[in-house]
Amino acid sequence: MAASADAAQASSDPFALPYHDPDHDRVRGRDREPPPDAEPGFIRAARRRALWHAPGMRLALGLGSALLLLALALQVALQERNALAAWNPALRPALQGLCALTGCTLSARQDIDRVVIAGSAFARTAQAGQYLLSLTIENQAATELAMPAVELTFTDLQDQPVLRRVLLPADMQAPTTLGAHAEWSVRLPLAVTATPARIAGYRVLVFYP
Repeated sequence: MAASADAAQASSDPFALPYHDPDHDRVRGRDREPPPDAEPGFIRAARRRALWHAPGMRLALGLGSALLLLALALQVALQERNALAAWNPALRPALQGLCALTGCTLSARQDIDRVVIAGSAFARTAQAGQYLLSLTIENQAATELAMPAVELTFTDLQDQPVLRRVLLPADMQAPTTLGAHAEWSVRLPLAVTATPARIAGYRVLVFYP
């Protein structure tokens, strides 16, 4: 009550100084003080830099990077396993072991752009409905490649397809692979019972099923 009376008296006296409540000043001053656990930003930045440059952190980062590189190498090896085995046969045992763990299969490399038909001939035999296909397949790659399949298309006088037939390596009694820069030839008898009179020509191409 005394403080209120003093304040009222001071407000009525034009020559009196403004009244200040000491307790209120202490409260406002305490509110303006920074928290006791606050620290300058440059100290926090220095602490973070020290953490990243610590020997333990550098070791953990190095191990993590090495594991990521190993995982990437294994992924590439799985995806390109056939090409790797073709280019470097010494890797085949390791790739076979990798496939045993992951369930993949190791087979001959496929590169249809490097497999060409070096020569072909198609002729009707003396027996009705019987034809003879002569074919030479060449591997132009520097590695062993998988033997492709052959698509044989019979055409009419207007070069329109009449009949198509797919010949797998097993149908042609061909090997499963074709060596580097190697050729393979076959003379294959074929029986055509459907519309043989319309057959006037043929087309052949190789592909991987």
